[in-house]
Amino acid sequence: DDESDHNVVTIEHNRLVFCDQLVASYASVGRAEEAVATTVSLLAEAPDKFTSWPQLIECLNSHYGGAALELLVPLTLQDSVGGFFEPIIKTYPSGIVADFCAAYVDQGGPIVEAVRVGLLAAAMSSNDDAFKAIAPAASNLDPFVRVGLADRIAASGRPDLAEELRS
Repeated sequence: DDESDHNVVTIEHNRLVFCDQLVASYASVGRAEEAVATTVSLLAEAPDKFTSWPQLIECLNSHYGGAALELLVPLTLQDSVGGFFEPIIKTYPSGIVADFCAAYVDQGGPIVEAVRVGLLAAAMSSNDDAFKAIAPAASNLDPFVRVGLADRIAASGRPDLAEELRS
């Protein structure tokens, strides 16, 4: 019966929303381990329902300092929708974003946006090591995106890096 199916879907949706809010709540009171454990569970089940990246990132930064990125990379590898990109870009300076993207790409991160974001962040911050680590994955970018990215990098004063993308 349709009403029964609708109720099950509604209950399931509400449970997932509750789990997401639970992560935000744990994060807001500094309970990093609980926030991470609940994040792992929710990402395994419904990554598209996880919206608490900003709160989680803030909590991990407060709790773990510079080691927060080491915890974030494995979590982001479980997020098939890429909800983590905007909060990471807004939280960290370009050099750290580039290092994050290099680690994400190196560990097989499936979201190709990490390549574009990482290459641009690396060029903007003169993080040549991160650029060189990410550059081989540029072949996964749409050719028009890759050319546009190269143009943008050249215009930012790094024609040497732009040439690597064009070749």
